[in-house]
Amino acid sequence: MGWEYRGNRLYYYRKRREGKRVVSEYIGNDFIGELAEILDMEDHEEARKTRANWVTTKAKVKATEQEINELEVKIGTFTQAFLLVSGYHPHKRQWRRKRNV
Repeated sequence: MGWEYRGNRLYYYRKRREGKRVVSEYIGNDFIGELAEILDMEDHEEARKTRANWVTTKAKVKATEQEINELEVKIGTFTQAFLLVSGYHPHKRQWRRKRNV
């Protein structure tokens, strides 16, 4: 996006992608071009902030998932220990009570 010389005058163009092509869209010159530039800069700043918030949120979610996975492993270990102490044994991914207890 930006100002482009066409001949000896400045014009404001907005670039957008349509499939694999980039299309230039004429916006205006002088006052209208300046207004469009200000609005485009505000849109870009808002998009940048949104991306930054998304990255922060994604990092927090990843940290939480890691804590949950660690907790799941600990719970599984404690469960196995409790069942073994209680007289159970694993058999084909099932816990069964020992016969001679």
